[in-house]
Amino acid sequence: MKSLPNTGRHTILVTGLSLIVSAIIVDSCAAADKKPSTIVAAGHSTFLSGITYVQFSPDGKLVLTGGEDGRAIVWSVETGQPVRVLETNAGTVICGTLGETRSRVVSGAFSEGLTIWDLNSGQRLRKIESDVNPLATALSADCSKIVTSSPRRSGVTVWDAPTGESLQTIEAPKVWKLGLSDDGNTLFTFNTRSKTSSLWDVKTGKLLHTLEGHQSLVESIAISANGKRAVTGSADETAILWDCASGDILQTFHPEAKDVCAVALSSDGNLVLTGTLGSALVLWDGKTGKRLRSLDGHKEQLDAVALSSDGTRAVSVSRDGVIICWSTENGKELQRLSSAVHSVYRLAVSNSGERMIAGFYDRQAVLWDLGADEACPALLETGYPLRSVAITGDGKHGATADLQKAVTWDLETRKQVQIIKQDDQDDIQTVDLSKDGKSLLVGSFAAGKGKNEGRAIVYDVESGKPIHKLEPARGRILAGRFVGSENAFVTCTSRRATLWDLGTGKPLRVFEPKFMMHCLALTSDGKELFTSGDQTILWETETGKQLQVFEGQKGDAIELALSDDGKTIVTVSLGARVATIWDRDTAKPARCQLKSESLDITRMALSADGKRLFTASSDGSIRIWATATGEEVCKLISVNSGDDWVVVTREGYFDGSAEGRKFVRFQEQGDTKLVSSETYTQLYYRPGLLRKLLRETKP
Repeated sequence: MKSLPNTGRHTILVTGLSLIVSAIIVDSCAAADKKPSTIVAAGHSTFLSGITYVQFSPDGKLVLTGGEDGRAIVWSVETGQPVRVLETNAGTVICGTLGETRSRVVSGAFSEGLTIWDLNSGQRLRKIESDVNPLATALSADCSKIVTSSPRRSGVTVWDAPTGESLQTIEAPKVWKLGLSDDGNTLFTFNTRSKTSSLWDVKTGKLLHTLEGHQSLVESIAISANGKRAVTGSADETAILWDCASGDILQTFHPEAKDVCAVALSSDGNLVLTGTLGSALVLWDGKTGKRLRSLDGHKEQLDAVALSSDGTRAVSVSRDGVIICWSTENGKELQRLSSAVHSVYRLAVSNSGERMIAGFYDRQAVLWDLGADEACPALLETGYPLRSVAITGDGKHGATADLQKAVTWDLETRKQVQIIKQDDQDDIQTVDLSKDGKSLLVGSFAAGKGKNEGRAIVYDVESGKPIHKLEPARGRILAGRFVGSENAFVTCTSRRATLWDLGTGKPLRVFEPKFMMHCLALTSDGKELFTSGDQTILWETETGKQLQVFEGQKGDAIELALSDDGKTIVTVSLGARVATIWDRDTAKPARCQLKSESLDITRMALSADGKRLFTASSDGSIRIWATATGEEVCKLISVNSGDDWVVVTREGYFDGSAEGRKFVRFQEQGDTKLVSSETYTQLYYRPGLLRKLLRETKP
């Protein structure tokens, strides 16, 4: 591929108020003179649960949010815009501090240790190698101590944050979540199997109090800055305010008939904020126990809440990624900081790779015309949650599915062709279209009332009526594909793949590997079948004979992609940042591998010629790769509910729709602060960039 001129290390940032995807760092080689770098950024990416941490600055003018996308963002309450972005690419951003003299964040993942970052410079300060539970990690306000628990054993470890040395271990039961006073001297813990919480003296490691009062499991905790008061939220639909000195109950609050899953305290402990599973956000008087006011604005479960030091402002984050700043004095919204997009959940591309359907978990699918003069992503409305997408090789027909219905589309007109509903007990797992788009395969799973079976039905797209209802299978139908000749199709459960006759609906052949399967793929002529899971195996379709086992696979493969001729084979394992390209002749990993610098690769699709691989990651990006070299060609980001878009190369060059380009910002090297620069825009803006890149990667 012809490369664009390299002017240094660049990173471009895309920001926005509407549906904004994720901040994505674009790396290129650093120039010797350290010219300003460029990135692309756009808020948090939220897949199922995304923003896990929120905190005010001491003056209440800034808000820090951290997410499972590995991103820490500092927002201006006044403007509602991000002012700093730190992309850690190191697991969940668990906690942090916005201090007057220093600001820190901590990121980590189960069993992968913790990393401490300077939020202002973006510098990695310290790595703590430990088996930690990221949900049970806290940082003191002065950044001197970190407290962690292990997901596998009891005990809480206190660390010296500057050096990464272990200071002591507190002999607590296995802890699920914890809180720490600002001075780092009082620790508050609970585990998911207990109705009680515990208060500990961090210096001595002694248990101060066991707090008993809830009738069900404790789900959320917070402790006041001075360590004198604490609050717990429970599945018993109450929150309790505690006196830390005596362990006595001061107040019991009853928000509504839902679990209290998020709580916060003002610095003096006199204001209490509760958030529930049912989206209710309530402010309480800690002295009297009276409800002061409800803060109405969220539509989904509250995941995190916080109060400013003086108690005049509140901030709340719901499961859909909405962040709202409030005035506690009148209950009015001060600012909506973000409306985030879920990560890409499913991908399908046409044979040419110029038309793509990207499915998001939150009811949306976006159709991209990558080869057009304007990419112009179009929304394909579906239900919640989206489970599968499919596209025909010519890119003219598509299908999307949620749990209960499949929708077929005319992709030329962007109009629905047919809506096919399933039985109430059947949850759709996968869909596929025949080559001509006239037949639809729906694989589902029926559970409950003694049932535990997978079902596969072939429908006539024009009439919406079933052609064949196949024999029930034991377990979920994880994947289904039409054979290229169109007279057969294949389905698979975790233990068995079955070849079916399309004319009769009868099984022709069964493929049973020794280990579990999750995905399958076929060559265009249907002569070879590949299955993958614990192992990747090549089968001869006609005889059912096992031809080859691919050696050297790391982890459990969740995605398998295949070129039409079967010569390019790619797998992605669960939680991996690497897409493995296999050498067909040796049945071992090829020398060239595709390594993502962001979080794990979650989905992928391959063009028919095997030249281009499309991957989705937890950061919300869709990346296009050249399989011959393993190089990343570009990243795609949809914004404004899919109405607009931005594309960015590793060198930092970008293009996008007119509205999409308005989201571009820049960073200076060694500083996470976002700046707007017309000079940088002129330097890196390349009209028609996406079309040019795709044409250059064609054979």
